[in-house]
Amino acid sequence: MSGMDRNDFGVHLRDRIGAETLPPSQISATGLVTEGRRVRRRRRYLSVGAGASTLAVLAGVVLSLPGPDRQSGPDPAAGTATARVPVPQSEAAASALCAGQRLSLPSGAIRGEVRAGSPDGRYLAGSYSTAERPVVAVRWDGDRVERIPVDGWASAEGVNDRGVVVGSTTVGKRQIAWAYVDGKVVELPVPAGYSGAAALGVNARGEVAGVLDRGTKSIPAVWRGTSADARVDVLPTPTVDKAWALGISESGAVAGLVGPADDAYRWDRSGRGGALARPDGLGRAIVQGVRGELAYGLAHSTEATSPPPSPSRLPDHPESDVGVLWDLGTGAVTVVGRGRVGAANSRGYVVLNRRNGGEVVLRAPDGRLRQLSTGINPSASAATLSEDGTRIGGRSREHWPIRWTCPS
Repeated sequence: MSGMDRNDFGVHLRDRIGAETLPPSQISATGLVTEGRRVRRRRRYLSVGAGASTLAVLAGVVLSLPGPDRQSGPDPAAGTATARVPVPQSEAAASALCAGQRLSLPSGAIRGEVRAGSPDGRYLAGSYSTAERPVVAVRWDGDRVERIPVDGWASAEGVNDRGVVVGSTTVGKRQIAWAYVDGKVVELPVPAGYSGAAALGVNARGEVAGVLDRGTKSIPAVWRGTSADARVDVLPTPTVDKAWALGISESGAVAGLVGPADDAYRWDRSGRGGALARPDGLGRAIVQGVRGELAYGLAHSTEATSPPPSPSRLPDHPESDVGVLWDLGTGAVTVVGRGRVGAANSRGYVVLNRRNGGEVVLRAPDGRLRQLSTGINPSASAATLSEDGTRIGGRSREHWPIRWTCPS
């Protein structure tokens, strides 16, 4: 279900909500790509306009849950009660820094960022900019970087442990969802009656979550594979014109947003859907992405002085951002701390991007913090976290892709 600074790439795909207040990227299916600001980290907002139709997507979890074949749990449509966990009022002081390292980019690159990472930490994916092309898809295998050969303006939005990358691009009047598999780009199929698509997340099975465009409507969908003839399942939604599938769990559960208010929503593997609970005492909650069997996102503290009218225009007040997690099996929601969750893992670790001074921290389940070396600049942000909690990907304050390494 999770962009770049307008002075960086202008726009591009998938965002899981960002770690900082940046306008969401937009790519027009008519070939006109307008500037926007993203909000992270999956992502990480994604906006994709097709004529009068716009696919606005937020786009990418912690706590150990059963393995990928688990399909039990309550009916999502039945709703669930909030598992109330108060916003932490204090946290252990940040310990030793996680050291940052600039990643290589192809020749001619002037900026770049990491937007997605595989759970094992081997692969990272994202985009970079050149003087000629503002958005170019890229994948890192360890320290080795490779441009993904996708035409048009393209950004990678998800990657799994097999190195399969998914993303979207605009070529002429076509909005295309694609997968990069074994060195080849595969265009994902679009069912009859739909005009375009965006791929936003991929799980270990190679199932892809994303969006289909039909007229003025945005329809959530799942591709059951990364081949050109993969089955496409259209997810049912309430009577609304806009809905987005932002990420998919290992068991096939999907999380995303529904309706003009961008309400947090989930679907089980069979397609049954229901709203995700809002944390008690907090304002609107927004899904950013999925990892394992959890969705992560943010809610707005009731302490915020000026609640935003729309999640696409979040305030700059650091106290208004509260990181939250949802168990996609039970629907229970947990508050994890101040800031926006840029990424998370199934061991209970989360990366929080905070406004105050550009602080980025890795938070352990017990509340202990490790600070990521960013300098005092709010443009630095983290977007990925490995399952062992030692490798984090994102963007440095100089708008360059970076990998942080934390002590184990």
